Amino acid sequence: MTRLKRIGFHYIPDAEHYKDSDLDHWLPKLTAMETSWLILTAPKDRAIPEDFIRRVIASQIEPILTFSFLPGQIPKLEDIRL
Repeated sequence: MTRLKRIGFHYIPDAEHYKDSDLDHWLPKLTAMETSWLILTAPKDRAIPEDFIRRVIASQIEPILTFSFLPGQIPKLEDIRL
C-alpha cells in the first residue's frame, strides 16, 4: 500500500539560506523524512534562486512561496515575476 506523503515544513524564515550549500545540507534530511511540501519565504527585493527551487522540485517536494506585503503595499499581479 502506498503511503500518502503529507508532511511539510517551513524552511528557514529569511532570504539568506538559499545557497547551494544550504540545500546540500537540508535536502537529504527533507527527502529522508519523505517531505511533501516546503514553505519558502520570498524576499521582496530579489528572487529565490531558480536552481534552488528546481532542486526542491526535482526531489518531489512542492515549494510554497510566502510573500510579506502589508495590505496597502500589495503589488499588481503582473509586477510579481518568476
